Amino acid sequence: MNFSKKRPVKIVMLGAGGTGAHIAPHLYRLLYALERPVKFIICDGDKVEPKNLVRQNFTEADLGENKARVIAERYSDVFGLETSYIPRFIEDAGQLEELLRPEVFRHYVYGSEPNTGRWVTNSELVILIGAADNNKSRKLCHEVFLRARDLVYIDSGNGEYTGQIVCGIRRAGKTGGKHPGRSVPHGGLLCGGVGLRPADHRGKPDGRHCRGHYDLQHSGHRLQHRTADHLLYQIGEHPIFSKTANEEESRMSTFHAYVDAAHFHEALGNVLRFAAKRSRLPILEEAQVRFEDGHCVLTCTNLDQWCMSTIPAVGDSFSFVFVGTRKILSACKYFSGELELTYTIEPTETNPDPRGQISISDGKRSLKRSTERTSDFPELKEKPLDRHYPVNPKRLLERFKRVKYAVSSNDARPNQCCIEFLKDKIIAVDGYRLAMSTDPAVNVEKPFYIPPEVMAELTMFKDQDCTISVGEEWAAVESETLRVLTRIPGYDGFDVERAIPTSFSTEYPVDVDQLLDEVRYLNGFITAKTRKPIRFDGGTLSLETPGGTYLSKVGLPPVEARGLNPKYLLEGLEQFKAKKVHTVTMKMGHPHSPMILTDGKDDLAMVLPVRLKEVA
Repeated sequence: MNFSKKRPVKIVMLGAGGTGAHIAPHLYRLLYALERPVKFIICDGDKVEPKNLVRQNFTEADLGENKARVIAERYSDVFGLETSYIPRFIEDAGQLEELLRPEVFRHYVYGSEPNTGRWVTNSELVILIGAADNNKSRKLCHEVFLRARDLVYIDSGNGEYTGQIVCGIRRAGKTGGKHPGRSVPHGGLLCGGVGLRPADHRGKPDGRHCRGHYDLQHSGHRLQHRTADHLLYQIGEHPIFSKTANEEESRMSTFHAYVDAAHFHEALGNVLRFAAKRSRLPILEEAQVRFEDGHCVLTCTNLDQWCMSTIPAVGDSFSFVFVGTRKILSACKYFSGELELTYTIEPTETNPDPRGQISISDGKRSLKRSTERTSDFPELKEKPLDRHYPVNPKRLLERFKRVKYAVSSNDARPNQCCIEFLKDKIIAVDGYRLAMSTDPAVNVEKPFYIPPEVMAELTMFKDQDCTISVGEEWAAVESETLRVLTRIPGYDGFDVERAIPTSFSTEYPVDVDQLLDEVRYLNGFITAKTRKPIRFDGGTLSLETPGGTYLSKVGLPPVEARGLNPKYLLEGLEQFKAKKVHTVTMKMGHPHSPMILTDGKDDLAMVLPVRLKEVA
């Protein structure tokens, strides 16, 4: 297996101390010389102490600073290479696997004849370097290595007079291959140095987790050079895997996982709400399924929203994308008990990432479908979410349903097409009316917007504890098992509270049911061709159409005549009807100023008047 000179490389190094800090400059020089896209991520939660200055690659100016940050900033500036650092210890397998997940890229290969080119999918070459000083970290790396599909793992450590290097390679979910000039011990991890004698497994790394490792009789500085030399071999033009004559050209891989049928059906139905419909990219209509770390994560996206649902699972780690997800959802409602999912894939040298096949069975019923590649599914590149607000999803959904009528459908004003969170209020406004609901339990320090299609799906969370997390470009509604991520527009600075009048000439109580009946009566005479405002003139509502004049007495005090859109007035009254409020206060000022309906507590509706010709 030869790696292309253009294939991007991602290196994740755990530890930036006695070993890592000395390895880093050699790696930077190596990566600079390779002249290919590279990413280098350094992880360490330790800070530079005076005792570190004796043998670690730091100066007095670095004291008190995070080791990973110092190394990353020092050399990335010099060599101009992309470097990230994580100023904490990586102690969780899920965190490490996320760091090691390769980015998939596609490029077009032109054929010798016109129109004979093809798209080729490939991924980053990922290398994990262990430079930690404890067996716990080595064990974690080894466990992640054994679950990886494709990974180069190099672990290094040194004492005062000795050092050790262990190298392992995973390809297509298997540990294998040959080290140059040396056979692979027991098919396990590859020896990566000049082994003089088998290592004492009482030393480090722990021999129970690093098979085939050898003790190196080198000084510490010699060890760092040796690690960089070995890495050069791994990502150069030399083959990492040697194929024997009798080795098969293709390797069939089969994976198994088990989930509860009811949980799987519910999770699949939830995420499908956010799949695209009739998209130009058919894969956006499908669901991605990923098994890892004892969980099954189902994902759908329309690129503006993402939905991820997590359910318990046991079995192997693998992922795929359904083909015909909605038909599979319909079939899953007939499954019961424990579901067995069997995924089969057959990679070859010419096609290392082929489409596979998924089989689903509950022991009584079963189905078998082809799948799409996970590498073809969009990758989520999420921005930071730095504000978090606990919410009750059921209560928030009820509030949303009361105000959603005032959300605009005009895409030219994206902010008005969303629900605004302002202090302890949620607000919908379309330029003609406004609906507002207040809840002191949710109080935000900075306004933001949430699309109504996301708010409408709060029913998925049922009675789970839920949090709204907000950043500059994204917001998320999430619980322990469910997450909905959405793009949000930036805040436009419009002061909604100032748009609501505070002084009125007339205020009086209104029976909600009675006024609703009278407005509905008049609205029944309005057609699409004869859209007319109703005239609100004190205790009388009237409507003039080409077909006749209609009146209704509502028993309200006389006010200066004004026109009102009957649809807007109906929806404003129904906001309180849904809340089971029987009496509201109607507030009016000038005939051309907004009319306010309020229950005096949590809800408010505002309707702008329509200019009457005789009033003008």
